[in-house]
Amino acid sequence: MEHGLAREFLDALVRLYNDVFYTGEPPVSWSKTLFTMLPKKARAKQTTDFRPIANVRLLYKTFAYLLLGRLEHVLDAEQLEEQHGFRAGRRRLEEHLLSANILWDKAETTGFPVWSISLDMSKAFDRVRCPALWAALFEQGVPEHLIWFLQRVYYGQHGEIVGDFGPTDQFPITGSVRQGCVLSPRLFCAVLEFAMRKWRNAVGQAGVDLMDGGPNLLDLRFADDILIFARSRHELAHLIDSLMIHLERVGLLFNAEKTVVITNEAQPPPFLATESGLKLTILQRNVGQKWLGCMFTAAGTQLQHIDLEYHLQQASKSFHANRWILLDRSVSISKRLK
Repeated sequence: MEHGLAREFLDALVRLYNDVFYTGEPPVSWSKTLFTMLPKKARAKQTTDFRPIANVRLLYKTFAYLLLGRLEHVLDAEQLEEQHGFRAGRRRLEEHLLSANILWDKAETTGFPVWSISLDMSKAFDRVRCPALWAALFEQGVPEHLIWFLQRVYYGQHGEIVGDFGPTDQFPITGSVRQGCVLSPRLFCAVLEFAMRKWRNAVGQAGVDLMDGGPNLLDLRFADDILIFARSRHELAHLIDSLMIHLERVGLLFNAEKTVVITNEAQPPPFLATESGLKLTILQRNVGQKWLGCMFTAAGTQLQHIDLEYHLQQASKSFHANRWILLDRSVSISKRLK
């Protein structure tokens, strides 16, 4: 009996999904996203003190996986090797961290100057402009009928915040990739690649020559965590001004207050000023910068103890935050370790 009900449910689900694919008319309920607001601090008062958690319909999530299977290989083929975020076989953070440290070590050994920017994107996934998304998908070879269908799915989106006092009034969602959707990371990377590709064409032969016969190293990316490399302070200023223009065209912005410059050049100035009016902090050679969960410096592996100390501090904070259960002998060791 149970097997028969499961078979009947799957048949009905297949009919629904085929009908949606054929007509391009998803159920109205699929356009609704429920948001739960989790406080980031004990006494959260401002909207910025909360982290929104998005929940979409389960049937839409399953359907989105079907779309992902049709899009993934097309979008992945268009991504450069510099992008490792949300890509099968390229999800190890260590590869980019190793590349960055090898560069700094080589620069330290040979004495040539390297300038780099650790870019902090401001709410990147929330700022993508839909026209830029459709243009990116078209340029990267996604079939037009799938783009059309995504447009139908995105059309008429609305949200609602739920909590202890009941749901809020519904509000329209007119931009960004959809929160809580498995498609969103790939769609975001497609838009970012769309902007970065035009930026690369605009800046020409900038970046650091690794003397390996390949193209200059211009950037390393893990989703929206980006490192930009240059051979001089003036080249770096030009690169960031140009990148800012191309990112803004697709709706992306970066936080200048959290974006920092790293260099191995002796006695650099405290700030990097660009022609567009940006003023970015320049870190000293022995000052660590957090990227992909690790701390690195312009001295490369010579100051790797900075990263070790950072991880020990983080481990200590986690231990003290959970010591109430970690030291509770009434709880089994296996559960405490879990």
